[in-house]
Amino acid sequence: MELGKKANEEVSVEERIKAREIVQTVLQYGVTQDQIKQMIYLLALEVEDPRIFRGVSSLISQNTDEKKSQILGGE
Repeated sequence: MELGKKANEEVSVEERIKAREIVQTVLQYGVTQDQIKQMIYLLALEVEDPRIFRGVSSLISQNTDEKKSQILGGE
């Protein structure tokens, strides 16, 4: 394995570990499911790839629309 490639993989693993620690801290703070969805949406706004934002936004909106439908007597 190339030295540079190994270093990049180690950095990626370290970044993922740090992200998981941040998630655990947020969950320990005590948040509702709606707050989690809002945070996911807000974080998606920060992503540089517009396809990712649109995908996340679409999923959050779809979930919200389904929830509204159920409340209004849908399913």
